[in-house]
Amino acid sequence: MLCDANKSPYVEIVYSTGRSLEFPLPNVVCQGESRDDCKGTLSVNVLLTLKKSVIDMVPKQADITSKIVRPQIENHPQPANNNQSQPPKQEDGDSFKRSLKKIAELKKQMDSVSEQQLLGDFVTVLRGYNGEYVHYNEAQPGFKVNPRIKLSGATVGYCEQVIFYADVYRRIRTRVSGKEAKSGAIRSAYLEAVKRELELYQAEVLKFEKDLVRVRGLPELLVRLSKWKLFLLTLDSITHSLDSLTGHALPDAILKYMDFSEHETGRMTVRIFDACCVPILKMVDSFLRFGKIDDPFDEFFIQATLASENDLNWWNTRYKIIPERVPIHLNEGRGIDIVLSLGKTRALLQMTANADTHEVEDMEIDARDWDAMVDEWEKMGKEVNKRALDALLKEGNLLQHLENIQRFMLLTEGDFSKTLMDLLGDALSKPASTLLRHNLVSILDSATERYSEDVKERLDVRLLESNNPKSQGWDVFCLDYRMDPALSAVINNQAMLEYARLGHFLWSLKRVEFQLSLAWGRLVKTFRIGKVHRRQFDESFILDQKRMELLVGEMKSFIQQVLNLAYHAMQGPHQDMVKNMRTICVTVDDLIREHDAFIVKVKDGFGPWSDNKIRAKLGQVCASCLRIDSLVRHHCASVLNNIDVSGDQQRQRFEQRAAFQTVARTFQSELDEFMAWMRQDGDRDNLEFCLASLDLSGYHSRRPIYDVKKYANAN
Repeated sequence: MLCDANKSPYVEIVYSTGRSLEFPLPNVVCQGESRDDCKGTLSVNVLLTLKKSVIDMVPKQADITSKIVRPQIENHPQPANNNQSQPPKQEDGDSFKRSLKKIAELKKQMDSVSEQQLLGDFVTVLRGYNGEYVHYNEAQPGFKVNPRIKLSGATVGYCEQVIFYADVYRRIRTRVSGKEAKSGAIRSAYLEAVKRELELYQAEVLKFEKDLVRVRGLPELLVRLSKWKLFLLTLDSITHSLDSLTGHALPDAILKYMDFSEHETGRMTVRIFDACCVPILKMVDSFLRFGKIDDPFDEFFIQATLASENDLNWWNTRYKIIPERVPIHLNEGRGIDIVLSLGKTRALLQMTANADTHEVEDMEIDARDWDAMVDEWEKMGKEVNKRALDALLKEGNLLQHLENIQRFMLLTEGDFSKTLMDLLGDALSKPASTLLRHNLVSILDSATERYSEDVKERLDVRLLESNNPKSQGWDVFCLDYRMDPALSAVINNQAMLEYARLGHFLWSLKRVEFQLSLAWGRLVKTFRIGKVHRRQFDESFILDQKRMELLVGEMKSFIQQVLNLAYHAMQGPHQDMVKNMRTICVTVDDLIREHDAFIVKVKDGFGPWSDNKIRAKLGQVCASCLRIDSLVRHHCASVLNNIDVSGDQQRQRFEQRAAFQTVARTFQSELDEFMAWMRQDGDRDNLEFCLASLDLSGYHSRRPIYDVKKYANAN
């Protein structure tokens, strides 16, 4: 048994004349390089029949030398040698002859495949499947023509060119098949787009199959395929370079292959790019319509953070831009800010009672023309922002809430602040650690009985943290104002914190004014009683009385001047803010900027609040003012309870006089130091204005030494 070049086993019969005959052996596989290293599935009877048939075919007069090599037989035991060989039946010999004839005919057919047959085979191969004569080789990826087929050199070249298209197509199909799961919305759209492009090529191949009769050979097939060469090569390059990319990187990478020519390849890249942009546009559309981000694969260039419903700073913190996800087209223009602002505005509208369900009209805009889309978004934004401003200013009563914050939280409502301090005076005089919030809330409800229900529901008590164990309730008490989530876009956490700081500062000043007013009232009452019993008091008592009146009056006047400065610093900017919100603001961001500018103007206009050092010095002055209250209480109590002057009472009076002088000197020293700090930083306009207002007549710069005795006699 021998093997040809294709490792197909056969039996060779050699005559003495040199003539030879070849008989192919079916179902026999050649192993290795040697001719004799073969094995098959031939039975013993078949081999015997083969031998007899060969002998019968040879002429008897001829000198024959036969060389029959027996193949190795697997799984067939050798027959027992019983010296009784049975000759094969005649019908077996005839059947084998017919088999050999058929084999010879098939071999002849294989050796002479027509070009039309190859054309039919290539129609299947061009679709990525195995044909009858052309198969895909997994070991060396690519389609191969059966080597047993005898082809001319020109035909072999044509076949290789056709196989090139089949290889490229199969390579592309393999890259985009079975990879959609968990790959992201953008990549899934990209893979589907590539598959659609391959379907265009497949449609052309199906046309070849229908027109196969009209195709006159492989050269004509190649001519028809030539227009798809650049198409397939470009698609192959795209799928290779983008094989591992996901998200926004896909459309950005496709831009490198963009060709806006009329060639099919250019149109193909545009279609793939547009398909990759569709998921991004859907996310943008959802955000612009409903203020919601539908991004299960975390691909959108705007990310929504989880926040509680009571988060008052959601406008600035809930949505943030991820710079590395921004498409190239939007990164260089104004589109990002517009999308972010418009989307947040939609989210705000969803928080209002009049939730916006306006459907955006379909925009027939090329995904590559982002500028045109941004123009459309701007047009849509004008209407959306108008609705948002109406929802905040009219339906949400934003300006009224700002006014309420001024009246109650910042204590511009004089009657309210006085009533509240009268009710809270005893409770807040206790240590801060003993305060119970619900008790304070109950007292607050009593102070707001005559105001609207909305004010009652929104006003609340806030207790500040204090590290000082000696802190009283006055030191930690502060008012708060509840805001709706929609309104909190303008009045956010930071703004409320600034209001709370300013409110606590004004509350401290109001407390000093309140205490000094009580002290002044006690002194006036005591003086009236003293005038009735004047003959029973010596001159020193009258002097003590007048000294206290003068000091309390000076303290009260100073605190009132500071309060007037604070309210003056708020009044003008507040009026400007309200006017601008009603007239020039066209977006929610405009409202936020106006409100933030108002807070900055208040801080800049009122130096004792904005400057920590000056505020601390003012706190020391206020502490000195509060010390006089206890002295006045003792003084008035001794006068009202004991009209007659005894020795013990005289000694007590001397002690009170010494304490009073200490408080007076401390107050004047703290006040002078406070004014000195103001002069030191007087280059700032706000501090210079405050200094001029507090020392309008130059009193504090050149403090007069008044004659207390003369003043007392005059009264």
